[in-house]
Amino acid sequence: MIKGVIIVALIIFLLFIYSLVVTAKRADRDMAKLFEDNTPSGNEESR
Repeated sequence: MIKGVIIVALIIFLLFIYSLVVTAKRADRDMAKLFEDNTPSGNEESR
């Protein structure tokens, strides 16, 4: 019983860490895109 609870808690913990990593990577990509858009190098024509 206790072992099953620990296993379930570990699985939820790993899923939580995985979702954090995925959102962090997505946020990094969005930030890079924002920085690229903010640089005045004629990016408006490419849209």
